[in-house]
Amino acid sequence: MAAVRAGKVEALNFLLAHGADAWKADARGNLAVHHAAALTDAACLSALIAHADKLEAPDLMASDRYSSRLLGRMLTESARLA
Repeated sequence: MAAVRAGKVEALNFLLAHGADAWKADARGNLAVHHAAALTDAACLSALIAHADKLEAPDLMASDRYSSRLLGRMLTESARLA
């Protein structure tokens, strides 16, 4: 999560490739993807999405309304920046 908050996509990719748990929540219940969406960090968002495609990831769209809004924002921003 620290790599996402710092905007360090290379570090994030390294951590994910070496088994970091992208689905571990912080003290407020936010996942790394929530932080990336809030920061509109398209690179980190893309890395997390690509990682989710490879694993059995939680259903972020169904988890709660806040997650759905953030995920929608993240996908919109990622498409805009691509």
